[in-house]
Amino acid sequence: MTGNTTRRLLVIASHPDDEVLGCGGLLARTKREGGEFAVLILTEGSTTQYPDRPDLVEKKEVEAANAVGRLGGGELEFARLPDMALSTLAPAEVSAPIERMISEFRPTWVLTHHGGDLNRDHQVAHEATRVACRPRDAESPRLLTYETVSSTEWGTQPFEPNVFVRVSEEDLTRKVDAFAAYETEMRPAPHPRSPETIRHLAALRGSQSGMPLAEAYRSVWERV
Repeated sequence: MTGNTTRRLLVIASHPDDEVLGCGGLLARTKREGGEFAVLILTEGSTTQYPDRPDLVEKKEVEAANAVGRLGGGELEFARLPDMALSTLAPAEVSAPIERMISEFRPTWVLTHHGGDLNRDHQVAHEATRVACRPRDAESPRLLTYETVSSTEWGTQPFEPNVFVRVSEEDLTRKVDAFAAYETEMRPAPHPRSPETIRHLAALRGSQSGMPLAEAYRSVWERV
């Protein structure tokens, strides 16, 4: 991957913070190299996990905006679908906001969850994104999946990356700083949602691909 001012990335995330854990380094790099990105968060990320904290919906949206800003700034949209309940919705209801974002933002790359993640919302987001990104014409975007360790490593199917994206120390620092914006989700090491683990994963993926630091992805489809 080389610098390209026309690169436009759209990240589909089930919950606030998935976009940073999965793609934060790539998003920071994209902005640093002159490209653009947008993030669509499908669920409100709180009501099922914290039914007694309705205030967290707004708090997480503020945290998400702060995180996007720390990555360099990009478009941010919230579909506000029910948390931990995407599987109860009609498939068209989940894919509709994704298709709208693709039509409006016109990304060159779309990034979404690994289809074998343990989290059912992640699985549904993956399926809906595949539907929305099915090749239609020469402008259809490249589709990749990303990893979110707390769900991907314990998933129903192994995550087997075939794309490794180099990130700089600056990009990784921005990713860690962006995740720190999610005060509701930060955990102490060795939890996957800790700054230390984020850095360790970048070093691991770098060592697997001959680079100092990297993020791992799997290409679902692309033109060659």
